[in-house]
Amino acid sequence: MVFDGSQDKPGTFSFMVSHSIVCGGRYSLMVTAVNVAGESDGKVNEIKVGEPPSPPLYPRLTAITPLSSLTIQWDPPLDDGCLPIAHYIINRDGSDLVTVVPPEAVLFTDNIAAYAMGASITYKIKAVNDAGAGTLSVALVVTVGQPPNAPSGLTVSQRFSETSIELQWTTDTPIVGNVPTISYRVYLDDLSGNPITPLNVSTPEIVLNGLTLGHTYSVTASSVNIIEESAQSAALTLYTGVRPSKMTGTSAPVHKSSSSTSITIEWLPPAYNGGSSLTAFHIYHDIGRLSNQTANTSNFVQITITDMATRTYTLDSTSPGASTLATGQLVDFYMATTNVLGESDPSDILTLYVAAVPSKPDAPIESKVFAITTSLGGSE
Repeated sequence: MVFDGSQDKPGTFSFMVSHSIVCGGRYSLMVTAVNVAGESDGKVNEIKVGEPPSPPLYPRLTAITPLSSLTIQWDPPLDDGCLPIAHYIINRDGSDLVTVVPPEAVLFTDNIAAYAMGASITYKIKAVNDAGAGTLSVALVVTVGQPPNAPSGLTVSQRFSETSIELQWTTDTPIVGNVPTISYRVYLDDLSGNPITPLNVSTPEIVLNGLTLGHTYSVTASSVNIIEESAQSAALTLYTGVRPSKMTGTSAPVHKSSSSTSITIEWLPPAYNGGSSLTAFHIYHDIGRLSNQTANTSNFVQITITDMATRTYTLDSTSPGASTLATGQLVDFYMATTNVLGESDPSDILTLYVAAVPSKPDAPIESKVFAITTSLGGSE
């Protein structure tokens, strides 16, 4: 190529070569000067064909220790400009840092001792190759602090119906590192392997509606602040339904038989099991109350029956809490049933005596016959 000196800026020119130039290739360019006396020696410069890289991808916070340090990470640029990445430059709050990051690292640990709790720091990253520095990445805004603690005390606070349940929990430290918890996420797992979509709420409580009656769920909760989400709480096993109905009417305990040393009662299951299987019958008894005293449920002894096909029970001196059982004693009974949600309301109290049915008496016999004469007025 020949520059004839007729341009406004002698010594500066551009040219385009459309063939045989490969992106990323290295080429030598030599420039000489020519006058009427001849051509000078040439000066050679090596040229690498390429352009600055595209922005690094996905800057993110990977670790933070408030008032000490934090670590950010990113992915390499999608386009390196046909030239190897030489290094990365970190831009913090609008200024490039002196420290450069080697190309294989893609992470940077920064000293944040000078930043107070709750302060925000903005990071951007740019990649550099032999063609120059690329454009900055999207901003990563880091708040100095820590993720919140996991919630605790996840529990059922109220049951509106068999399939509508309110849960509550507590956050041990709602503000961690001067960074407040801003929301909560509830994970409801139906234990069927389906994907779990978190439910977002702004207060530490949630009402779960439309649950399946008789189904078991596993529930966890997490706290969220501007930094990130906490670990999930301990799981709560959640059962739909309600407690069984009271044993009343035909299901209430009644007297079946008795002897001088025992009493047998019988019953039927309650009218409603609460939406889940019954797990036990509870028989409560109190021995020795005087007939002029009022029954006191605090004195009752519990007997648990887990064979749900059982319909009778005989109380004798071998029964729990009945070693003093004796003939003529008064015994109070009441019953309740349980499912996974708890115990039903107690049945009405049934009062019985430890006594056998009297034996058959002897046949009546004639001992003496008296003649009775009745006068109906007049004289004899």
